[in-house]
Amino acid sequence: GGNVLIENAGVTVTIFSKCKLDRVGQSAVVLTDATKGLLVKKQQILKALVGWMPVDGSGDQIGTAHMRALGCSPIGQYADGARMSLQFATEFLWDLTT
Repeated sequence: GGNVLIENAGVTVTIFSKCKLDRVGQSAVVLTDATKGLLVKKQQILKALVGWMPVDGSGDQIGTAHMRALGCSPIGQYADGARMSLQFATEFLWDLTT
């Protein structure tokens, strides 16, 4: 009906690793460190979100599709750490009657 909207939505999660593990331009350690590395953090986020169905604070489903991974931005490296953004897609179900 006209009171419900299904929105194709993109979700971006940005990971920051605030540590001076490498020199700028050399990303091996900032990527692979067992606790602070971006690849470890990326895997944790992928495991948590891929296949997850969006729910609200009460546990009620607010999505019509499971979260799926779309891609990853290039790593941005700075003097005090690095960052990477992961893109996901899902569909949100909006009740427009309230």
